[in-house]
Amino acid sequence: MAAVLCNDSGYRPDAIRPIWCAMEDDLDLLTEDKPVAPQAKERRCLVCQDKFLSAWSGERVCKRCRQTSHWRSG
Repeated sequence: MAAVLCNDSGYRPDAIRPIWCAMEDDLDLLTEDKPVAPQAKERRCLVCQDKFLSAWSGERVCKRCRQTSHWRSG
């Protein structure tokens, strides 16, 4: 379908093909169901600003701050 659209636009299909094939390869990578392992990374705590080792990308508050009564009370 893309080659036809490109052809109607006045582009030569052979000039577009290498780019289109690369885009198709990238789409295949995005649609494959590969489990993504959590990435441990050093981050700054959003509460105290100290650095801590975060086990995954969504962990943004350190263990010390999560254990405070203020944090647990919501």
